[in-house]
Amino acid sequence: MLFSMLLGLSLVSFVVSDDTTGCATDAGCTTTGTAYRCCPVQGRAENCPQRQLPLTGSHPCVLPGTIGASNCTCSVSSGCGTYAPNPMVPGLKQWLMIGDSISGGVNAYIRAHVNLTEEGIQLQHVPVNAANVWFGLHCLDTWAAETDRWDVVTFNFGLHDLALDNERLEPPFYQQTLDTFTQKLQSTTSKKKSKLVWVTTTPVPNGIAGACNKTTGQGGCPPRRVADPPIYNEAAANVMKKYESIETLDLYGLVTKKCGTNYTLCPENCDSWPGHNGTIPCFSRPYNVHYNQPGWEALTNAYISVVKK
Repeated sequence: MLFSMLLGLSLVSFVVSDDTTGCATDAGCTTTGTAYRCCPVQGRAENCPQRQLPLTGSHPCVLPGTIGASNCTCSVSSGCGTYAPNPMVPGLKQWLMIGDSISGGVNAYIRAHVNLTEEGIQLQHVPVNAANVWFGLHCLDTWAAETDRWDVVTFNFGLHDLALDNERLEPPFYQQTLDTFTQKLQSTTSKKKSKLVWVTTTPVPNGIAGACNKTTGQGGCPPRRVADPPIYNEAAANVMKKYESIETLDLYGLVTKKCGTNYTLCPENCDSWPGHNGTIPCFSRPYNVHYNQPGWEALTNAYISVVKK
């Protein structure tokens, strides 16, 4: 997503593999070792190399959120980012945030509007968009390298996993991979006995199931379906019930309580859409899975509340 760039999450170049295993999604790259990312042979996709990949052995895939119809091949990713955490401030609760552009948006809102020091907290977001859980699993060792530091780790996936593009992981594979990720995270943070908090996948509004249209802002970039977040949240709940010590922060419930489960504008009389004569600020961005300031503020407050407990 371009939004990750707007949030300042770095995209790091990496050496391209010579692997020529074709794929339609990341799920087709489970046996290719370090070439675990399903990437277009030309163009740009999230956490994929920025140079052309070998066409030989590629497979047709559809990337309507980036470049449209293309061929894809299993490749190394663009990297997990350079891990350069802020020096630990003694006396502050250490919080590691793992997640996609939703957590990235909360992180950006906190940097701009919240004095976490006054809350007794020091926050570190992972250095890139955590994307789908398949990517996150391969990057966890980098992101959680300071195994004895984190008092609290929040983690979320889902919006990339359910996207109708090269990142999509169908629910059974999503559940399996999230379980593996969670086991590994629990083991990695066991020395510190970190509090782990799973954050549910936020809703998808109406109007973004079709191909991306960056001119009008409508359509999915990438496409997503309204019906998918509850399915993926159910899969995640099946995982988390195996881990009694892991708490859940229900952002899906927070947003649907405000917007309902079937919405385009939230609230309907909001004013953040061209040609729409609303009267109050929009909680969420129309035709978009992201939020305006009222939404980011609500999500941020929910995050901070669970971290402070």
